[in-house]
Amino acid sequence: MFTLISHDHKKQLLRQYRMRLLSVVAALASLIFVISTVLLMPSYVTLQVEKNRLSAEDATLSESIKEQNAKGFAQTLFAIKSMVASAAPDQTRIFEALNVSEKVKPEGVKFSDLIYSHSTDASSTIAISGVAASRSDLIVFVDDLKKQKEFASVDLPVSNLAKESDVKFTINLKGNF
Repeated sequence: MFTLISHDHKKQLLRQYRMRLLSVVAALASLIFVISTVLLMPSYVTLQVEKNRLSAEDATLSESIKEQNAKGFAQTLFAIKSMVASAAPDQTRIFEALNVSEKVKPEGVKFSDLIYSHSTDASSTIAISGVAASRSDLIVFVDDLKKQKEFASVDLPVSNLAKESDVKFTINLKGNF
């Protein structure tokens, strides 16, 4: 059989064929990418709008919870005090001590837990846990508590002062409650 095309020319034609095939495949891949991007754009926009709405709702809900927590502790304390005062008027010294601790509390200090343990002897203990915005707020709070006559001793472990901000603490207040 006779070959009319030379061997070098065949290689050149094969190389051109492969380049054209690669160009067509790359063009199709680019076209598919562009079409999929265009088709996904409405979903992306919808998700962004939903994300913004949920973020605003979360901020509103967080603010509402903070306000309720600030009001809730004082209201709960007052309600319990009034119930105990009506049941046993001589047992309200604990609430007076808690009111004092609430009054001297700086703005940056938030209470989360309150544990009261009554001893058989004259001394009882109140453990107050919470979070202080800064170490200095916590130190001011403890110093103010130590100045109050209702508390025989105020114990703050040194480990509670390890962090500079968002300080978690537990203060033990001892006295005749």
